[in-house]
Amino acid sequence: MANSDSVVLDGFTFSNPRRNSARSGPVKNWVLANRKDLADRHYTMKADPGRNYFFNLRPSVLNRLCDTFGTDFCMVIAGDEDTEDDFWAIPFARVADLFTEETLTKDGSNNPGRWLCDIVRGKLHVFPGAEGGQRGSALGTDVSDCYSDRSRFGLGHGAAGSRR
Repeated sequence: MANSDSVVLDGFTFSNPRRNSARSGPVKNWVLANRKDLADRHYTMKADPGRNYFFNLRPSVLNRLCDTFGTDFCMVIAGDEDTEDDFWAIPFARVADLFTEETLTKDGSNNPGRWLCDIVRGKLHVFPGAEGGQRGSALGTDVSDCYSDRSRFGLGHGAAGSRR
């Protein structure tokens, strides 16, 4: 349920503690503006760049995409809503080996768990979890070339740039 510090976009609610009111205009971030089209083929999510692009991945979504596309899809992480090219498009095939049962964080319940991740200085980190959600040392790989790259989507838009 959305609260006054949340933004609702295409049925998804994003909390943003830096925003006190609803958006006054259209979303500028290219990924968020095209999320519906991208979500059919890619794992799309929103992350706060002020928190090192922290995000989590659910096994059920990854399994569905892997069953349909193998590893031929991207993890697409949108950053700042007001910055057009603030996003990461990481080919899952490049990082699939980081997402294992051992790196899955579980809370001790029957919940299937999730993978906890962030991106710092162009490096994707996966924090191996344990019962109770305790984080271990991060495993990571360089994904700096995946920032702002629209060409990975096959939508005919070309690369957006190379800022990091």
